Amino acid sequence: MPRRDNAHSWVRLRFAVAIDADLKAIAQALDDLVRLRNQASYDLRPARQFASPAEAQNAIQEAKDALALLDRIESGPARRAAAVATIPP
Repeated sequence: MPRRDNAHSWVRLRFAVAIDADLKAIAQALDDLVRLRNQASYDLRPARQFASPAEAQNAIQEAKDALALLDRIESGPARRAAAVATIPP
């Protein structure tokens, strides 16, 4: 595990390099959320994504779906072990 300030990106990258398709999907959802968060926090130019609440609502749903998928993986010991086994050292 990296230092605490790098934990989010470490988890996201570990999921992204996994062979398991569900972990990759979770990584993609996290990447999308990071992109939107950085754009909202640091890019001061007007952006179409923030012209209406639709993009935020989509991001919220994507996050909920990713969390539900992670819960499903975590709830089955065999499923969890199989997913973890696809993450390279």
